[in-house]
Amino acid sequence: MKVIFVTSRFPFPLEKGDKLRAYHFIKCLSKQHEVHLFATAESTPTLAQIKALEPYCKSITTASLSKIQIAINLLKAGFTNLPFQVSYFTFAAAKKQLQELQQNIKADIAFFHLIRTAELAESVGNIPKVIDYMDTFSIGVKRRAAAENIFTKWLWNWEYKKLIHYEQQVFKLFSAHSIISEQDRNFLPIAEKQSIAVIPNGVETNWNKSATKKYDIIFAGNMNYPPNIEAVQFLAKKIMPLVWQKLPAAKVVIAGAEPAVQVQKLASENIEVTGWVSDIQAYFTTSKILVAPMLISIGLQNKLLEAMAAGVPCVTSEMANNALKAQDQTQILVAKKPEEFATNIVNLLENKELYHTISNEAFRFVTENYSWNKVEELLNELLKKQKT
Repeated sequence: MKVIFVTSRFPFPLEKGDKLRAYHFIKCLSKQHEVHLFATAESTPTLAQIKALEPYCKSITTASLSKIQIAINLLKAGFTNLPFQVSYFTFAAAKKQLQELQQNIKADIAFFHLIRTAELAESVGNIPKVIDYMDTFSIGVKRRAAAENIFTKWLWNWEYKKLIHYEQQVFKLFSAHSIISEQDRNFLPIAEKQSIAVIPNGVETNWNKSATKKYDIIFAGNMNYPPNIEAVQFLAKKIMPLVWQKLPAAKVVIAGAEPAVQVQKLASENIEVTGWVSDIQAYFTTSKILVAPMLISIGLQNKLLEAMAAGVPCVTSEMANNALKAQDQTQILVAKKPEEFATNIVNLLENKELYHTISNEAFRFVTENYSWNKVEELLNELLKKQKT
């Protein structure tokens, strides 16, 4: 089939979770279908970024987001029910470009990645349309609102109410739907939620597990993303002081793009903040433990999948593991309070038998449950149902 794949960001480089998921979905679909990528973009993709997608796409079309138009869209959202993050990516020129693309290629089906692209759906005409919610955005915003101060809380609560309405509203515009985890599906404010296909992310497993360890602990991710900022501050300020009482030489690396000012300030003799890295695998494989104390996260944490694939034991929050569904004390270690995190970290670093058990079982777990081959099967099954 000919598939138009619509994204709100150009899906490369893979420094954000939504871009990683979109990239691999495109790669999976390209094995059996002719994929035409349509992406809105805040800046023109580089030649290298385009070349990264060319092996999987018959054509690549980008619609540039004007800063002036973005500002106008956000202002308009204040007078409508449209969520701000949806209005941000919605503009007439993009709708026209997508309409022209469909007129030229006559796609059989359109795949829309995230509800941020939903307003573009009408542009492809009367063909089957699939939407990947990925995460339940409304829950993420609700949790963010709870953590905000009195001056910004009202804005996030407003966006939460908009998203609740919009997640329900757009459901009927699409013939099929997918989401990253059962936990996120359960969070959706939709009566027919059980019809939504759960399609997790996958992970590559060909990591160098024999690399020399340089760091005791790694936290990885987009370091300008609020849930990551909050989690890494919790790690540095609440958990690590307890760890250092027993292991004063323990080294932490915070690896990821665009570290916010709050993250940069965490840098010290025992904490390294890298900023953008071209090879995140090198940081996973040279670290002993991944600690992901996610407090307001939604969706499936790619950092957990990647660490497990690298044979790196993980200590995480109950919230993050609810989406992952690894077995506590066997495949992962789950904690709530700083003291519990610290105890788990120290135990892993001091107990070689526990370390290797968690490492081996975690690798087996992701290999069996989170392969991109399985994702490919689920995607093709979803699209096949729409064709028939």
